[in-house]
Amino acid sequence: MRYSDVLDRLQRQEDSLLERLVVAPTRSGGRLRIAIAELIWECHMADPFNGWGLFRIGADRRARLVREATFLERETWARRHSRYRVVLLEPGRTTTRAWCDELEREVIVLLADGIEAFETVLAAWDGARHWSIGLDPTVHPSRAARMRERFTVARWREADDTAGFDSSRAPSPHLHTTQRIAAALAFAEAELVEWRPDGRGYLVTWRKRGRVLSTWVNDRLGIENAGLCLSGLDAEHDLVSLASLIDQPQ
Repeated sequence: MRYSDVLDRLQRQEDSLLERLVVAPTRSGGRLRIAIAELIWECHMADPFNGWGLFRIGADRRARLVREATFLERETWARRHSRYRVVLLEPGRTTTRAWCDELEREVIVLLADGIEAFETVLAAWDGARHWSIGLDPTVHPSRAARMRERFTVARWREADDTAGFDSSRAPSPHLHTTQRIAAALAFAEAELVEWRPDGRGYLVTWRKRGRVLSTWVNDRLGIENAGLCLSGLDAEHDLVSLASLIDQPQ
């Protein structure tokens, strides 16, 4: 097949979008990302919009909002993409940090505004970004509430240790590390007792199911020494997966 034939086919696919209605997520200041056949096409928004919408692609190749997308339309869009279950860690103004157990790493989720920390949401991957579809209905709200409580206790305990629990003082820079460690443990329903710098990482003391362990982790919270027997497989775990092992039979 000639190169020109490929270009012509892609051009026809792009032209087929003109004046069509498409459902897609977008955020203010961003572009609309649409998958059509072999092509992933991005177009500018005619007007700022943040959310899931039904858009018409104009002859000028700009997307104009017709109305907000319904739940069924969002679900139809999501079924055409990879879907993951993620736990929100740190909600931000426009993006949210989340942990994806299936991918074994943190991801950035868009359109999770208004959802509290440690809630479990379903997110769809469009090839470039993760978009929140909504709360996972199979996870009971009490799980997020317990995780937030553990995180809050750990955060204020660290504030008490490093800032004298003086509300008039600026937060200690150690709080960021406390947040990372406490959030990782809370994801596996474990509790941070204390931590301290140790070489290139941290010595973390934590509790779960009445069991207290001390674990050496690196700056990425990967395990250097688990503090329990893993048959030499310590380096294959991080703090989340290690804490999750406590639930498993010995």
